Amino acid sequence: MSGGVNRPMRIAIGQVAHETNTFCSGPTSAADFQAWEWALGDEIIQRHSGVRDYLGSMIAGARERGVEVAPTFATFAYPSGTIAAGTYRQILDTLLEAIRFDYRRLPRPIWPLDPQATFNL
Repeated sequence: MSGGVNRPMRIAIGQVAHETNTFCSGPTSAADFQAWEWALGDEIIQRHSGVRDYLGSMIAGARERGVEVAPTFATFAYPSGTIAAGTYRQILDTLLEAIRFDYRRLPRPIWPLDPQATFNL
């Protein structure tokens, strides 16, 4: 409860998945991630609702508990070489911007930005 009004809990979800295979000689690029999955916002809900994977389980679990989901960014690459430094930076920047974008859409401050907010679990 914050400010005397009950609001549903809201959680941000996202995923960055990659299995590094040191036997692969070349680096993993952004194109390698984009070939498998590079999804933002509601596209994550559309792709993963009802699917038995990490994100699908987060979505289902949140729905069962009445928790609002804020989808951010999800990307996945097939097992390959070490992630290139520029690709890592692009993934990190995309994830952080997706979180910032959703935060700007919120009608209210959220913890930790609002130290007075409390949540009933």
